Amino acid sequence: MMGPKICPSCRKYEYESGDKFCEFCGNNLPPDGVNEKIWNPKRARARSTAGTVAAIYAATTIMLLVGIVYAGCRLVGIGGTRGWISGTGEPGMDTAGGVNPVNDVNGTGVAIPDASAVNDMGGTPVPDVAVDTPAPDQAADTPVPPASDQAVDTPAPDVAADMPAAPAATLLSGPPDTAMVTFTRIPVIAANASSIVSQNVSPHEPMLLFDDNEETNWQEGVDGFGEGENVSFSFDRVYQVKYLAFKLGNWKSDDDYYANGRPKTLTIVLGDYSWDVTFNDERTTAWVELSQAVDADSMRVEIREVYPGTVWEDTCITDIMMFGD
Repeated sequence: MMGPKICPSCRKYEYESGDKFCEFCGNNLPPDGVNEKIWNPKRARARSTAGTVAAIYAATTIMLLVGIVYAGCRLVGIGGTRGWISGTGEPGMDTAGGVNPVNDVNGTGVAIPDASAVNDMGGTPVPDVAVDTPAPDQAADTPVPPASDQAVDTPAPDVAADMPAAPAATLLSGPPDTAMVTFTRIPVIAANASSIVSQNVSPHEPMLLFDDNEETNWQEGVDGFGEGENVSFSFDRVYQVKYLAFKLGNWKSDDDYYANGRPKTLTIVLGDYSWDVTFNDERTTAWVELSQAVDADSMRVEIREVYPGTVWEDTCITDIMMFGD
């Protein structure tokens, strides 16, 4: 049996079969079966160094080849390879955000994922069909309030029932006994008309309705008999109006009365109320009584219907009077 061997380089380290390096000087030890007397450690070191250089050269060559392949892929535009190598997990897209022309089938510059692609290096197929997720049944999730909590329709207030009833307007057969004595004649300070007939013979302004002159009158000035035409006027203050008096038509003479149109029905607006009053075709003063006095500082009268004239279509009103407190 052979005893321990001594390092041929330093002669200080005893080694056994299988040892490759001297732990004292670091030189290579002769392999088993080689005579230590003829072992040259410098030559062995040179062989070891040559092997190391060869390994480095081989590794460098492999890396160069990989770089050439990578550059070739970039030149032809196969960006998906770079994406997989870099570990982005985005098939068809390189790390710079480019588009793989293989997947750009519609020419829009937007990559269409391939169903056979894999995520990163894990090998998990990418699904190309979205799984429909059923929408939650909101109606089922919303609790229905009990009958006692549900809103109850509140009836709208009856506005007409809350308002006082409009006073009645009554056409009298003659003048009232107390109108001229008990009540005040209400003065008019301004009047306006929707139209006025244009004549050179005499004026027909709306203020002539309040001059107590049967030779003057207001005549509307539109084509036809003047339905819808109106005159409005203002008082000098607020009055409690009780009686109204009208001289309808042209009162210059009986012939003029029938030659011109006469109002048959008037809409009378006074304060917050209005009435339609139909008059007789008579050349007499027509009196209207209100069942309750109405507060007002103005009045409007509109022609609704007409008794046509035998000669002219112009409808006339000679005078209007109001009485109140």
